[in-house]
Amino acid sequence: MPDFDPDQFHTPPKVTPLNLDCISLDGGGWAPSQFEGKTQEGYNIYCRYRGGYLSVEISNEPDGDPLNNGHLILAAGLGPKLHGAMSLGQLCSIAGITINGMQPPMPSLPEMRKNGWLDLSGASSFYDFYMECTVETAKHAATIAHNILEEAYFVETIRDNDHQIVGAVLRNTAAEFETSDPTIIFGVKPSASKLAKVSQNVWLEDLCSNSLVVDLSCIGFQCPPPTFARSHYIDKRLENVGRSIKIAGYDNECLHQTLWMRATFPADDVDKRSTLQQITDKLVALRPEIKIQATDLETGERLPSFDKTERVDPKIAEWALSDVENWLRVRVESVNEQNIIVGYRPSI
Repeated sequence: MPDFDPDQFHTPPKVTPLNLDCISLDGGGWAPSQFEGKTQEGYNIYCRYRGGYLSVEISNEPDGDPLNNGHLILAAGLGPKLHGAMSLGQLCSIAGITINGMQPPMPSLPEMRKNGWLDLSGASSFYDFYMECTVETAKHAATIAHNILEEAYFVETIRDNDHQIVGAVLRNTAAEFETSDPTIIFGVKPSASKLAKVSQNVWLEDLCSNSLVVDLSCIGFQCPPPTFARSHYIDKRLENVGRSIKIAGYDNECLHQTLWMRATFPADDVDKRSTLQQITDKLVALRPEIKIQATDLETGERLPSFDKTERVDPKIAEWALSDVENWLRVRVESVNEQNIIVGYRPSI
């Protein structure tokens, strides 16, 4: 099997069961999901799931506080990095917890979709790819991903005036996108009659179960990206030294945002994983690594200790280099316990 980039792929690991029986256990929520309970022996437990990380802590003594006077009995990088929701049934199944000898039921598929719960059993793998870029580059990236395989199709959902999904349509190119969340289907071309069945309860994955379904998300596909709000503190300090600058993302000449691609697929499906890795390789190459130089914007002094090497959208780098007062970003950094205003731009 080929090596796959761990930053894009995640398969939930198998967790050693706690074999813990509780008198009570309840909770819920999103980012984090939190559950509190008491074991048959009277020890309190606290379970938390956020950022893909699941932890269970238990008090050191009966009726004690598991957070302030307890210890960790389970810690697992369970889900994708930005995920933070699970049901009570999932928690108990994964962690090996019962309530009075019984395991709570697992949620149904409609319940999972409604609540944003994922299959964390290890049977499914998750793919997440992010890149900061201009809308032009985002559309180019979508086209590159689409062209990885010959049988690939752009699809967009249709929503009514109440924002409910009432079908889907094929798009020929990324230039035709009308929504911020199109999809690429790798596999058999879906018919118009099949796409008409797409709804809040019937997903593309249900109708194209053998295909690889990759969801895209980028606000700029639908409307202009928002302009970030600048720091009044930074602007005031630069004004005091007579400096006027432009910052990528904060200026209408160079707006950018995050393109997100994600997919869920069977953990043992090497072909789907390989296709996603090919997409990753192509998209990573879109933003070559360049050297970023740091400068104290109040004194003009170069700060080599803050220099970096990172991947940057060439469109953004080109804009930054087009004027000496165009900057990739500006931050407040600490040097010798003093706050200084540091600007970052590509090395010439």
